[in-house]
Amino acid sequence: MRVLVNKEKNETVNLKEIKHSFVRFFFGIDSEEDKRKVMDSDESTEMLKEQWEYYEDLRQTQPSPDHQKIYVRLKSFIDSEKPLAPQLSLSARLYKWYSVAATIILLAGIGILIFTDALPFGDEPVTKIVQRTGKAQQLHLKLSDGTELWLNGESELTYPESFTGLDTRSVNLTGEAFFKVKASKSQPFVVNTGNMKVEATGTAFNVMDYQDEPIARTVLMEGKVDITNPERHPSRDFKTSLTNNQMLTYHTEDKTFSKKFVNARQHSSWREGKLIFDNAPLMEVILRLEHWYGIDFHVNENLKKSNRYTMKLENDSIQEVLRILKMTTPMGYKIDGNDIYLTEKE
Repeated sequence: MRVLVNKEKNETVNLKEIKHSFVRFFFGIDSEEDKRKVMDSDESTEMLKEQWEYYEDLRQTQPSPDHQKIYVRLKSFIDSEKPLAPQLSLSARLYKWYSVAATIILLAGIGILIFTDALPFGDEPVTKIVQRTGKAQQLHLKLSDGTELWLNGESELTYPESFTGLDTRSVNLTGEAFFKVKASKSQPFVVNTGNMKVEATGTAFNVMDYQDEPIARTVLMEGKVDITNPERHPSRDFKTSLTNNQMLTYHTEDKTFSKKFVNARQHSSWREGKLIFDNAPLMEVILRLEHWYGIDFHVNENLKKSNRYTMKLENDSIQEVLRILKMTTPMGYKIDGNDIYLTEKE
C-alpha cells in the first residue's frame, strides 16, 4: 500500500482511500466523506489530470476511440487496489466493477461526464452521458431519439448516448427538467427520479425532484404519463396516470401522493425566463428562488408557515422580489453576498 505523508500536519493520507473516493465522486455515488476527500486532495487532481491526458492522447490518435479500451483502462485503474468496502450498496459495487469514466468537462459551471456501462455477461457496453447544471443555470438538450429537454438549475441528467437496441429510453434525473418526448409506442420514454418513475410514449411534461426537498412533482402539459414509485421506495406502492394539466405531488415528510388539476404552463414557465406562483407557501417560493437566483436563504422558523403567494417574476432582481414578499408578510431581510436572512419584523 502506498502512503503519502503530509509533513506540515504530520498526517498520513491513504492513497487507496483517496482513489476510491475519486472514482465514486465522478460516478455520482459519493458520500459527503468522499466529497471532502476529493475536494481536499491534491492527489485527486493528479488522478484526474492523468486520466484526462490519456484520453486526450487517445482522441488524437484514434478519432473514434474504442470504448472497450477505455473500459479496460479505467477498470485497471480501479482494480489496482483492493475492492471497495463491503458496506457499499450493491449499486455502488456494480458501478465500481462495470462503469468507467471517459471524459469530464467543466465549462462555465456546467459539468459533462461521459462513461461506459460495461455489462458483465457479454452484452454491448452502453455509453452514458451525465449533464449537470450549476446554480442559476439552464441547459437545452436534444437526445439521440429526437426528444428535447430543458434542464433547470442545480440539476443532473444521466442518459444513454444512443437508445438503439434498448427496450426503453430510460434517463435518470435529479433536480428539474421539462421533457418534450419524441413519440414511440414500441420504446417508452422513462424518467427515473428518487421518488418517481414517469413513463411516456410521446408527450410534454415537467418533472421536479431535488434531493432533500419536501416535495417532488410531475406536471403534464399534453399527452399522457404513467407514474409509479421506484422499487424499495419508503412510501406504499403507488401507480397512477396523468392527463392534460394534471399534477402529481409526492410529500416526503408523510410519504404520500396527491393529484390535482393545474395550469401546466405555469409550472414550466421557468424555461421561458419566468417564475409563476399560484397560492404557493413561502418555503416553496424560497426553494424556487434559490435555484433561480443561485442564492441561499436562511429563514426564521416563525416565518416558515406564513402567507401564501400568487405572483409572476420576470427579469426581477432579488431585491425587487424581497420587496414583494415584504408587502404580504411583515419581515426583515439582510443580504450578505449569496446569503439572504429573513427575520421577523420587529
